[in-house]
Amino acid sequence: MTIARWVPHNRNSGPVRAQVMAHRGASAAERENTTVAFTRARELNSDAVELDVRLCASGEMIVHHNPTLANGKVLATLNIADIPDHIPTLADALDACAGMWVNIEIKNFKFTVLGQVKAPGIHTVSTDRLTILEAIGKAGDLQITGLRNNVLVVREMNGQRIEYRLDLTNKSIYNSPAFYICQNDVIYVEPNFTANFQGTNFQTYTQLGTTLVSIFLSVFTLITLTK
Repeated sequence: MTIARWVPHNRNSGPVRAQVMAHRGASAAERENTTVAFTRARELNSDAVELDVRLCASGEMIVHHNPTLANGKVLATLNIADIPDHIPTLADALDACAGMWVNIEIKNFKFTVLGQVKAPGIHTVSTDRLTILEAIGKAGDLQITGLRNNVLVVREMNGQRIEYRLDLTNKSIYNSPAFYICQNDVIYVEPNFTANFQGTNFQTYTQLGTTLVSIFLSVFTLITLTK
């Protein structure tokens, strides 16, 4: 669908033509979100194109509106070799949109959660908006050994890595730039005192000492009873 309208600039200069944006390319004339639709939009003198981008399983950005194909297969679970030919990569789509500005709507993205969560690893979501709380929920929530007041979010911007520290127990997280997760963010939940204690030699020695004391008491009781 292509949208255009005329708007008045001011009373003296007369009407001024607004920019034309081709929604998913020239979708009224061609199959939407295809290089053919984008090329057709340029031929129709569109100023801009709106398109939808999704991440497939092998990491490539592909252009498609729905999360599934017509046969029900989920795009996020398919490698690029399994993607139908009519679905272009973002790079191919941008080449077809040369000369027009492009509005990209991100439909899904991936992030990584590590540390003291129940399901650490890389997660992909079919949405363009996800909070830190929802991201941790996708990872199965924090373990009891997770530190809740110092969660680390690592984000890459303009070739640089930026670190954010979030206190999940404080409402100040709502104002943090890392409250909403971005593409390829890495979330790390540090271990709390309990987890650190469980991993120390002190705990091992304590358990050993308790065992020895228990054995000593058992022997002492046995000797006492045999007298």
